Amino acid sequence: MSQPSIAQRIHTKLPPNSVEGAIQALENTALLSGADVLSITVMRNTIYAKLEEYSDVLSLSPERVLQSLEDIRGHESPVQFYSDQRLPEICDAYTWPTAEEFRECLSESGSAPVFLCPNCNQDSNHESECTAQITDRHGVQVNCGWILSPTSDILRNSIKILIQAEFLNNLQIHHLFRPKGVALPTRVCFDEFGEDLEDDVC
Repeated sequence: MSQPSIAQRIHTKLPPNSVEGAIQALENTALLSGADVLSITVMRNTIYAKLEEYSDVLSLSPERVLQSLEDIRGHESPVQFYSDQRLPEICDAYTWPTAEEFRECLSESGSAPVFLCPNCNQDSNHESECTAQITDRHGVQVNCGWILSPTSDILRNSIKILIQAEFLNNLQIHHLFRPKGVALPTRVCFDEFGEDLEDDVC
């Protein structure tokens, strides 16, 4: 049996309160696969930071979060998986328990939801591709057509959505235009006034 498989087997047999033991097994796996001490230290710090953040946002124990992350990781290198590039920040996301509850929230007004385009600042009928008509520099009405990308610099009217029931299955964050007239839940990193709490995680 290969060493990663041994580490994975050890992890699944650890008692629920042995987060430290599980992390130690991951460190051993990384070390045996050739990772250097600095990379392993960064990985360890990332694991603890993400366990704290994900536990707070998802209202789950660190043990449950780590087990779910291990299920997703599979045979991927621990150093590659437990990194900021692989594990998204979620404390600045608006969170709903299920996708159904999010859709219900969007349709509470009884009409189709309207979104604010980050590019032209006009109303769009689509959550990530603008359907608004705008006037170009020649005075001609054209379709804005701007498409939201998570890497875009124009994100002032966009939001991050997290579905609690799905996140620990796919680590997916949804980016969309800000919906108009929808009461958004409080984010973990922000107080009721929308001010960043500037805690250790965020």
